[in-house]
Amino acid sequence: MSSNDNNADHFNIQGNALVENGQYSEAISEYRRAITLNSKNAAYYNNLGGHITQTNNTQKQSQNIDKQ
Repeated sequence: MSSNDNNADHFNIQGNALVENGQYSEAISEYRRAITLNSKNAAYYNNLGGHITQTNNTQKQSQNIDKQ
């Protein structure tokens, strides 16, 4: 396992921890950093995609609440 792989795993783990705290935008940044270091790990893309969707859904829900 290369140094980049270890660093990529670190950023992925950081992203997961941020998600647990509801910090989706920050998590997305960490997943992108992981992908930059290791673009062959499908889990990083899965996490990124899932949380981009979560962020978009949260923003839409917030907009709907604001309209009411």
